[in-house]
Amino acid sequence: APLTLYYAVNACNFKAAEGTCQEHRRIYGVRATCLRQPECTANCVFCRWGSEPSPCPADVVRALPVARSACPSRQAGQRWSRAGAQGCLERVGVQPSPKQQLRGEILDVMCHHIRLAQERNASASGVAHRPGGANVLVFSLGHDSPMWMQLNPHGVTRFVENSKPWIEMQSPKVQADTIFGDYATHWLEAYGIRCNPERLGYFLRAHLSHEDLNRCWDVIVIDAPDGWGAGRMGAIYAAAQLAGEHTIIFLDDCERMMEGNFAMWYLSEGRDMHAFDNGHYGLTCMIYPVER
Repeated sequence: APLTLYYAVNACNFKAAEGTCQEHRRIYGVRATCLRQPECTANCVFCRWGSEPSPCPADVVRALPVARSACPSRQAGQRWSRAGAQGCLERVGVQPSPKQQLRGEILDVMCHHIRLAQERNASASGVAHRPGGANVLVFSLGHDSPMWMQLNPHGVTRFVENSKPWIEMQSPKVQADTIFGDYATHWLEAYGIRCNPERLGYFLRAHLSHEDLNRCWDVIVIDAPDGWGAGRMGAIYAAAQLAGEHTIIFLDDCERMMEGNFAMWYLSEGRDMHAFDNGHYGLTCMIYPVER
């Protein structure tokens, strides 16, 4: 898509994140000059979420035979709230790196969902008095990697990274829990391969172990690869295949057109979405199961 349309869509998505869909249209009509372009309205993800089917067949959207029947369902009483998430990092004694990009409320929300998963898993194991562990998958390595390890000391934390320099800067512990590999995609071809499981699923087939493919992931974070390199199509597709009905997915830079559209096509069925400021001039979307 032309860069002018790309940035116009970004502007619409930022406006849309301010309220409900009905409010979006009211805000647009008064303040959003980008709506003068019909293509912008058509591509505004925050107004279209959950309202249109994926352009891809169902057997492409959920193509991987993951053993989800063994994964837990969300427990009653475990509904998240912004009030409950507030101050989570401080309560567990974890200090984010001053060098990391993700900042602000979104970190407490992520912390809160990891804690809920730990409580659920401890209860399911029958030893609720012991510290529980969550299964956390992070598509990214960075200055925040030690934080993820500290938040989940008794669980499984895996990192997925396609950049060797980012791996080499990490501690031996983080390196040992990192899956390295190439996505074999480029962001410029995103829409041409949007329904191509062979291309989108290359990383899953080539680099994830059978154990990790069938693990019940509680939280999946997508903050890589580079949106202007390999693109995040493969990571979003991977999340769609690996997520169970209880999984919470966090997608950084979701205001961008490609990330937003792929999330809508592959992650919106049965899920709702809430956008947060990511602390570096963008949005992180929390994508979570619809409350029943």
